[in-house]
Amino acid sequence: MKWVLIISFCLISFSSFSQIELDSVVFEESKPFREVSLNVSPLLFRLIPFSLDQPGTGPFSFAYAWGRDEHAFRFGLGFDILSNNAFESYALIRVGYEYNRPLIKNLIINSSYDFWIGGGGFNLPNKRNDADAIVGFAMGLGIKYFITDQVFFSTESHFYIGTYDGFILNVIPPVSVMFGFRI
Repeated sequence: MKWVLIISFCLISFSSFSQIELDSVVFEESKPFREVSLNVSPLLFRLIPFSLDQPGTGPFSFAYAWGRDEHAFRFGLGFDILSNNAFESYALIRVGYEYNRPLIKNLIINSSYDFWIGGGGFNLPNKRNDADAIVGFAMGLGIKYFITDQVFFSTESHFYIGTYDGFILNVIPPVSVMFGFRI
């Protein structure tokens, strides 16, 4: 009789603990978000003393992402078609998927998979934008540092596979600093 009471007590206590954990997971709501980011690298180059020349500031000037929890669909746009020098003008569009992993409280690591299309080049420092057509896929790895719950700085590096005056495999370093906010 004593063993029956001990076993029934253990079973009841284990089942009550498991129900508490399940309830907390089942009723957790997902969090939708929208992010808008702008490339602030040109502004930073103007503010740095003795910066005489503005190098290429990265492929994208504007980024928009929307999603739920850690997953997001994203869109990016970069262009400079009003340049006086034909080798400085470019235009790029990206569309893809992004996964955000929280590392610590204010720091997020993100990975992305994008389709790129455009012309001119990647707008990188010390590189000429002279490609006729850019069509390909890119895998990205980046970081976002949140100053508040809605405001953040981010940067991203890409591994590009596609056309750029022929087929290429290219690593695009994180040359741009993006300032963004969540809506």
